[in-house]
Amino acid sequence: MKKKNRVGKMTLMAAMVMLSVQTAYAGGITDSNLAVGTQRLFEDISKVLMILGPITAAAFAGYFVIRRGMADEQDAKVWQKRITASVICGVAVLLVGGLINLISSYYI
Repeated sequence: MKKKNRVGKMTLMAAMVMLSVQTAYAGGITDSNLAVGTQRLFEDISKVLMILGPITAAAFAGYFVIRRGMADEQDAKVWQKRITASVICGVAVLLVGGLINLISSYYI
């Protein structure tokens, strides 16, 4: 008899909770400090990536070119792979910065 009573109380409690749920509307969230600050943060991050990313990749590629010039034939292949990887990473950083800028532009 106790099990039946517990199940009935739990069902009644669950029904009361479901009936008391209210719909919450998020009005004016685009004007809040959190939304505006987050948008500005994303814009600043994309600007920094677009400026510092290629500069860093070019610096590493230049260093790797110098090291490749001083290396023998076998090590030159390794340095060439590193040069290629740094150029690809520089392009990837530009693409990520542009993507962040594109996504944040939709939230204006």
